[in-house]
Amino acid sequence: MPGEPTHKELTGKKLEQRWQETSESMNALYGPEENRTQETIAQSIQEFLQRTLTSEHFAKEGRTHIVCIDEGCACSHSVEDLIALAGSGIVMGDNYDTSLETATQTVKDMGIEVVTSHAGCGAGNLAFKELPEEAQQHYTDLFNKLTKEEGKGTQYLSPSDLYAADFAQGLATEAGLDYRHISAKEMTRPEDMHTARMIVVDATGRLQPQRIDNLPPAFLISEKYLSPEYAQAELSVALSIALGDHGFGKHFKDNEPLVVIVLGAPSSESFNDTIESVKQLVDTEFADKPVQVVEYQVDPDVFSDKH
Repeated sequence: MPGEPTHKELTGKKLEQRWQETSESMNALYGPEENRTQETIAQSIQEFLQRTLTSEHFAKEGRTHIVCIDEGCACSHSVEDLIALAGSGIVMGDNYDTSLETATQTVKDMGIEVVTSHAGCGAGNLAFKELPEEAQQHYTDLFNKLTKEEGKGTQYLSPSDLYAADFAQGLATEAGLDYRHISAKEMTRPEDMHTARMIVVDATGRLQPQRIDNLPPAFLISEKYLSPEYAQAELSVALSIALGDHGFGKHFKDNEPLVVIVLGAPSSESFNDTIESVKQLVDTEFADKPVQVVEYQVDPDVFSDKH
């Protein structure tokens, strides 16, 4: 009698199921499979954006929430208007204090109202690993206490989630904003894996991916509000996650690549610089991976504030 499937086997089956579920919408973007090339994929995606994007998919200058770049948050219908920042800024500096200082100024410039944290935050986990051992133990003890008291009902999945939530609450306090936590149930991905098929580098700063019907799961990088160096750092993290063991990884192939859309505002003077920066990062750090960079400049009528 065969034994029970291992956690790895179960995760593999779930990942394969999610790949199949997202393939229909993704194939619509890739275009016909016959004679599919980088050129035809780019053209097909640009045509999709041309016929799909409307003024309703872009927020006005004021926004309500800052969320993580995680596809589970950026595409979540639990948030009305958003700007993305990895871990709500938790990795913007070398430690808690420098990250808090930089993130506070950044969110003030963004003009938002609510800072969020979320279940299963990868950026929070990266920051957590850099904490001194005693600080890690503090959050581990607190997590164990919450888990014991609340059982599986706790909204945090790990000690690093608690740390990320602590940071986000501190940021909200410093910036004079509200705070909320996005639970695993509110996210548009399973709590134990990443299912992004795309990454959107949004140089307009106004895209709302959660409003776009039939958009495959996508990381969102609000590049307009970030320094070029930090925007590259966020993109590198997103690429590493999507192409790694916690993402679809080896499912990506040359004719089914991970797509990076570089989205620019009409008449943007810095759009070409953003494109070159993205291509340089991909060519330098991910040259042997199936990644397709597609550039698209939004139509002026679509991007108008008159909506």
